[in-house]
Amino acid sequence: MMMEIAIHRPTTRTRRLLVSAIVATLLLTVTPPVLAHTKSGDHPGCVVAKVRGHLTQGAASGWIYLDLETLPRTWAKITEGEGKHVIRWSTWSGGIWAIGGTHPFGPASDFYVSCM
Repeated sequence: MMMEIAIHRPTTRTRRLLVSAIVATLLLTVTPPVLAHTKSGDHPGCVVAKVRGHLTQGAASGWIYLDLETLPRTWAKITEGEGKHVIRWSTWSGGIWAIGGTHPFGPASDFYVSCM
């Protein structure tokens, strides 16, 4: 007598969960977190990090490419605030951050990144 072994294909939900877990693991692996410290005077839970990067002008007016050693390349919008250029952008995780600097474009410089 021959016994058959039934192999069930994973459900769509199981496949989606597996793919999501793999993608999340890859993102955390290739995108190192910003080394941050809490700055006194900021809102509770708000982190501030000093990072190094440079800004280059993009194709659209008022938009720039933001290249940081600790964050992935992304689009950013320049706005004015408190006498210096403040740049707002969304990271891949959806968080909104601000970066302050005195020069909108130019060679690599140190910037302060903080949550808004």
